[in-house]
Order: sequence, then structure tokens, then C-alpha cells
Amino acid sequence: MLKMIVAMDNQQGIGLKNKLPWHIPEDLKLFKEMTLGHTIVMGKNTFLSIGRLLPGRKNVVVSHDLNLVEKYPGIEVVDDFISYLNQIKPLEVDVYIIGGASLYQQALPYVEEISISRIHGTYECDVFFPKIDENLFNLYAEKEFDQFKHQIFRRIK
Repeated sequence: MLKMIVAMDNQQGIGLKNKLPWHIPEDLKLFKEMTLGHTIVMGKNTFLSIGRLLPGRKNVVVSHDLNLVEKYPGIEVVDDFISYLNQIKPLEVDVYIIGGASLYQQALPYVEEISISRIHGTYECDVFFPKIDENLFNLYAEKEFDQFKHQIFRRIK
């Protein structure tokens, strides 16, 4: 199943200067729990902001820079996101899109589930999550944490 996982503030901000504008260990722990053992797909800037492979997951980077494989052994680089989706669809495995904004925008029409950590408050951000057509998704689960509310939306079939 193609899934998307994101943390955003009250204005749908997701980043500032290629970094998270907040540090919330509880949200990072939730991200790890949800993605561990699965494939994570990210854009080049998101990967470079993390700076390393995330252990216990297959790390896929969407980029035309095929030299990334030499610099970061262990990652898979794909240069065509839609072709990649067509390859993984018959495999019936959970694949998480983890950012950034451009990849979220490309993936939105194809995802079946969106996991959102809604960070309480507004932060200075220069990158924002794309608008979701709420008519296409239903709220499936919700849990309140100290600094954020976690929601899972599933596509209406």
C-alpha cells in the first residue's frame, strides 16, 4: 500500500531551510515505529537533510543524480517516480512517501493512506504540504499527544 507520512504545523508548514522547524522526540519515535521494516521514498533534498540512510528501512531517493549511490552506499536512486510506482504496485508492500513537498505533490493522487502529525502551533516555514482534497479521504484513526495530534486518513474507494 502506498502511504504518506508527514508532520506539519497549523499552516501546513513542513520545513525551513531544508530542516524540520521543530524537534519533537515523540513524533520522531512514532515516525520510526511506523516506517521500520518498510520502504521509505524521499526526494534528494529530504535525503540530504537527513544526511544518512535510515536504518531498518529500504531507503529510496527520487533524483536524477545517480551519483548518490556512490556517495551513500545502500540507497536506491530512481529517476522516474511514476515508473517506480508502477514497479512496486504489484508487490503489495507498504511504501511510505516521507517528503519533501514536491514528492508529496506528485504522490498525492496515488496514495491510499496519509499519516499526519499535526504539530500544535505555527512555525516559520518556507515549505508547505499540498492541499488534500478532503472528499477523497476519511479519517481512520486519531490520537492526541502532548505536542501534536496524529491522524491517519484512508482513501475512499
